[in-house]
Amino acid sequence: MPVFTSMGAIEQHFKAIARDAVEEATEKSFTVLQHALHGFYGSGSPTMYQRTFNLGTSGKRTGVSSGGSGAFAEVYIDLGSGYGTGTFSKATVVEQAENGGAGILGLGDFWSRTESQIQAVLNSAVASRI
Repeated sequence: MPVFTSMGAIEQHFKAIARDAVEEATEKSFTVLQHALHGFYGSGSPTMYQRTFNLGTSGKRTGVSSGGSGAFAEVYIDLGSGYGTGTFSKATVVEQAENGGAGILGLGDFWSRTESQIQAVLNSAVASRI
């Protein structure tokens, strides 16, 4: 158990714990997202259109940043880069794929499944450091 000689030292200690926990949670959450996105393609090959496989590479994460009394990072689906085929924007394709719409063949709910696991990943990362 560390011995602290000032409030600043205590604050720095807990900031380091938070940063480590967020870093671990970010990496694990990104892996969860990658599995969900790649799993989208497991329901067969469409016959009405050609797959671009762009969704599978859309998962992104930021580095961990510290600010105030904590740390933060993001795991997300990049909606910024567009598809080279079709008439839908990437955001529309992702929304329709998530919800099983527009005749897109794939295992939907990839984002909602990821979101449901992120809190447990973060809780585990924090709990292992306390």
